[in-house]
Amino acid sequence: AQQVRLRRSSAAIVVAIMRVTVIAALAAVAAAATPGHNYVDGQCASNQAQGVDNFPDKCESGRQFTETVDADYSLLWQVSYHETYKIVTNDVATETAPAHVVLYQCGTTPPDASALPAYAAGARFMAVPATGVGTTSTTYLPLIEMVGERNSLKAYGSTFDYVTSPCLRRLFLAGEIEENVATAARYDELGVDALFATQWGGDAVNADSFVEMSDIREKMPNAVLKTAEYVEYVGLFFNREQEAAAAIKHIVDNWLCSKDVVAEIVEEREPAKVAWLSYYAWGAGNGPVADISGGWNVPSTGTWVEEIIEAAGGKMIIPDITPERTGPWGFSYLSDAQVLEAFAEADVVLF
Repeated sequence: AQQVRLRRSSAAIVVAIMRVTVIAALAAVAAAATPGHNYVDGQCASNQAQGVDNFPDKCESGRQFTETVDADYSLLWQVSYHETYKIVTNDVATETAPAHVVLYQCGTTPPDASALPAYAAGARFMAVPATGVGTTSTTYLPLIEMVGERNSLKAYGSTFDYVTSPCLRRLFLAGEIEENVATAARYDELGVDALFATQWGGDAVNADSFVEMSDIREKMPNAVLKTAEYVEYVGLFFNREQEAAAAIKHIVDNWLCSKDVVAEIVEEREPAKVAWLSYYAWGAGNGPVADISGGWNVPSTGTWVEEIIEAAGGKMIIPDITPERTGPWGFSYLSDAQVLEAFAEADVVLF
């Protein structure tokens, strides 16, 4: 009887050891299948096993700054993560683009549309990481560079005379980037996976790769930082969450420090009255007409421009005046006479 009990005990021990061995082996396989960082530089996943997180580096959509910047700090976009894909939501998307984009890891099977959350119905699907991108504005060029993806830029919607980055200009002169791209078809021909533009991007908004940028809609408070946060938005399309997080942290730290230093210097001084002006040469319409050469943009309140001026110890002049001139797309502009009258008391003019 004692021998039988010993045999049973031995068998139980062997079974237990085998179970531990199997569990350890499975854990090792899962660990090997799970990437240490996001796939970048065109890398595709080679394992679609369930439970594998293809995006270990994640974006917090600004939530990391609710303690250092503002408890109510929030953005006009957000992202949710799933094993093989992420859903990017633009809360203020216009009719030119879908409000949701499903970015699925290349090398995995795109999720079935019916399996997506109800809020993501009608989402556009894109594979990541993107290896070729385009933009219609110089505004987004620094963001692409900050996440380490300048070599991915293939197309630009205007003249490269506006581009000051020496590294991008070198790529342009080497024929790696095409300028003055004007049609959705041409962006596609150039292999653009993601096209960063606003709703005013012309025919670019008709490209399947169009990604609507809403930075121009970010409002105070903290409009400066909310606008800078689009480095994280851009980073999502390259799987560069880690690089984007480092970039925005550096920006936030510098902004908060500089703001505090200026506040100490100008604490007891009267804010300087600032006129922030820009001139639109076609302000009278779609082309110049007799004795009307253009118009002046009307400053808006609640924007990053006003916030920068206030942080620097100034106060932006926002005139209560009805513009005399109109231009394309329904925009209104001030005449020369209106500018001279509205900003007569300006201490500083930025043009």
